[in-house]
Amino acid sequence: RRARFAAGDAFNVAARLEGTAGEGEILLGDAIHRLLRDAVRTEPLGPVSLKGRAEQVQAWRLLDIEAGGTALRRPSASPFVGRRRELAELHAAFARVRDERRCHAVTVAAPAGMGKSRLAQELIAGLSDATVLVGGCPSYGEGAAYRPLAELVDQLGGSERVAELLSDESATEMVLAATGVSDGAAQAGETFWAVRRLLERAARERPLVVVVEDVHWAEPTLLDLLDYVAVFSS
Repeated sequence: RRARFAAGDAFNVAARLEGTAGEGEILLGDAIHRLLRDAVRTEPLGPVSLKGRAEQVQAWRLLDIEAGGTALRRPSASPFVGRRRELAELHAAFARVRDERRCHAVTVAAPAGMGKSRLAQELIAGLSDATVLVGGCPSYGEGAAYRPLAELVDQLGGSERVAELLSDESATEMVLAATGVSDGAAQAGETFWAVRRLLERAARERPLVVVVEDVHWAEPTLLDLLDYVAVFSS
């Protein structure tokens, strides 16, 4: 009805939690906590009474964002409908990669809210014979260019695993510098080569699937890296 304000239980709970939170504190209601629990660290505050609501609300204090945490790894409780053909195409692409032992890039593009993340989630859920790494492109923040790469490295096993796979101190330093783990300078050309080598080494052990979410927010440097990996990976 083009009302000038929004109302309802969700708005009421959010507003009351905001009023309950201390300075610099973020509180989550139970519903949003269920959606985010695999990507955040929280502590329960117990049920709280909110003005205008008869039932108490379970509240959670947000402590931190989990490195590499992603909703893509959380099974969805809702049925998957309307994207069976697209899912079959993704599984077919994975089968080609596995059989031909070569890199293949797939872009899932659609307007917001059309189910791109859910499609990726369903793909991941069906890949029991692959290593899956998931990174997301933030729309803001310092050092955002290689943020997804940092998430991928963390899921792969961190600095020690990078060193083990690369067996090369210089290449390891390039990857860690790009992800912000070391203080070295990250030069694009050398970094691209080191990242490609890292992913190739990981893929030798078992098929590797790398999912980069929200690539429309990606910095040009990351897009160049993805193109480089797709074109030159052996």
